[in-house]
Amino acid sequence: MNLQEEKQIRKLIRETVEKIFLTEDRYYFDEIMNHAVYDIFRSIQNQEKISFNVVPKDQYHHALKEFMEHGDFIKFPTKYIYDWKELILENIAKLYYLNDINGHSSQFCWDEFYDTFDNIEYRDGDKPTFSEWVEKKNSEKEEDEEEKKINSWYSAYDYLYEVYNVEEYLPKFSNFQDVISDYGLEPLMRLGYEMADQEEPKEIIVTINKILDVSHQRSDLAEIFIEGGSVALDYISSY
Repeated sequence: MNLQEEKQIRKLIRETVEKIFLTEDRYYFDEIMNHAVYDIFRSIQNQEKISFNVVPKDQYHHALKEFMEHGDFIKFPTKYIYDWKELILENIAKLYYLNDINGHSSQFCWDEFYDTFDNIEYRDGDKPTFSEWVEKKNSEKEEDEEEKKINSWYSAYDYLYEVYNVEEYLPKFSNFQDVISDYGLEPLMRLGYEMADQEEPKEIIVTINKILDVSHQRSDLAEIFIEGGSVALDYISSY
């Protein structure tokens, strides 16, 4: 598969996702998605650890109790609900692209990767661009060695590993596993598009609760959404 075919498949996947999750504000979430992938690649390029901002557990517990008691927010400042909406959408977007980068999806974010690592304007000191690195690797290969394809995920990850020591900057769960999700991502994306279209705090808190419920079912996944992860959600759910 060449680069043009890869781009066409990626475009088709995005168009399919838009049809499935069609909302008035879907572009709001798409914009967050776009920023997230560039933030991840810039962090790797700048040798910065990728991290997640999370919902404060006590604040969330207080908001949830008030909502359950009154069906609305009486004293709790709703500005925090909007902050949590933004924060959670950003974290879903990061999770989506970390799946890409770690090879746990059927596509790779090639456009953003090339914009970051094949652009001489962003060259980091004497580090080679991706194309320069691939050309050098191909020139060094043995005669019977298969040519390294420039649009292969393996070559992209090898480049990030060799040139930028990427594993130092990709986030880990508390059990030291990579921050990825093979089964939680689809329902999180669906709920993310749903929440992107919501403006009422009482609608948003219900969707946040659904998102946290999805992550709670997958143990460590809760760590990237709420302070204390699944332990905090166990405590909150007991009340």
